[in-house]
Amino acid sequence: MPLSARWGHVDVTPDVIAQQQQSLRATLWIFPPGTNSRERALMRIRMLARSWTGILGFLVIVGVVGTAFGIGGVVITTIAVLALWLGARQGTARIHKGTRHLQIVVRPDGVRGDLAEFESIATQLDSLDAANLAPVNYEAEWGHIYRQLGPGRR
Repeated sequence: MPLSARWGHVDVTPDVIAQQQQSLRATLWIFPPGTNSRERALMRIRMLARSWTGILGFLVIVGVVGTAFGIGGVVITTIAVLALWLGARQGTARIHKGTRHLQIVVRPDGVRGDLAEFESIATQLDSLDAANLAPVNYEAEWGHIYRQLGPGRR
């Protein structure tokens, strides 16, 4: 399964629970059908800002800029990143409300979440991406998968 596709995004992140045991959190983010390429790109920026990768990436960039250009560079970089995030947030307001997700957490003591539903949806999304469908048919299948999750799956 690709990490990003027209239908949405897959996010797999390590998660440390209270007992210091390692676990993985896997989330399928499914955008509302009709989401265009610009909205998908902005939504991925918005999602990146909430991830460890995005936060660590920002800190590395600020560190490099701070070393090279001092505090002025850090301020300018921070303002630019904040403007990018605010623009992404504004540009995705419509689809963010409609984006649905399905999540499982894999821990040493078992799986939390509906693994069967997760596998079923993931298999359908894989088949959708593998099929050579006309755009209108792709969108129709995407909508069918999206509706399976129901409006309460935010």
